[in-house]
Amino acid sequence: MNKINIGGLEFDLEIKRKKIKNLNLHLDGNRLKVSAPSFVTQQRIMAFITDKSDWILRAYQRNRKQRDNSYLYYGGDQIYYLGQLYDLIYEEGRAKLSIEDEVIKVRYPNEDFINYFYKKTSADLNDLIELYLPECLAYLKEYGLEVKPTFQFRPMTSRWGSCKYKADKITLNSKLIHFPPIYFKHVLIHECLHFLEPNHSNNFYMHFARLQPDYKRYSKML
Repeated sequence: MNKINIGGLEFDLEIKRKKIKNLNLHLDGNRLKVSAPSFVTQQRIMAFITDKSDWILRAYQRNRKQRDNSYLYYGGDQIYYLGQLYDLIYEEGRAKLSIEDEVIKVRYPNEDFINYFYKKTSADLNDLIELYLPECLAYLKEYGLEVKPTFQFRPMTSRWGSCKYKADKITLNSKLIHFPPIYFKHVLIHECLHFLEPNHSNNFYMHFARLQPDYKRYSKML
């Protein structure tokens, strides 16, 4: 992979030829990805990048600010695990994950290992369910509800959890593994309360405040 300097910053440059009509550019961390028609010259591609240099720098700074204020993983050699920052070491090979001494080692056939990481750490989220669920179920029982929800985890982009209350099923975002456990508790309470109040009514937030008086703080952070 080639390197390119833009405004004093070094980016990895990846150029792919595709059956398209126009040049397209995408910034992923410090990786600049350009899709180009087969007939476009290398000189034209570099001129296109130069024309877009101001946009690239603005997008990089915007993304960097977002990353600095988030527990989520956007790539790089560090990763948050249950709210603690770990050094991340990736090696190409047969899939394996180890977490010890503030270091997370991931072995995987390619660099797209994050979903494997979520799958392997789902057991840690199950441990948090065992820790926090009894309080939620006890609260529901006070209102005559005895539920035994089943859980599943998967990476989601637009929500932290969902509750299919008619099916007694809760889905939680695997990305919660990056956050301190209190955030997981917040989402778990939220979804469990949907067995009591299916909508986000005033009653829903009344119950939320009883179980987690500072819920607004965590809602804002998430």
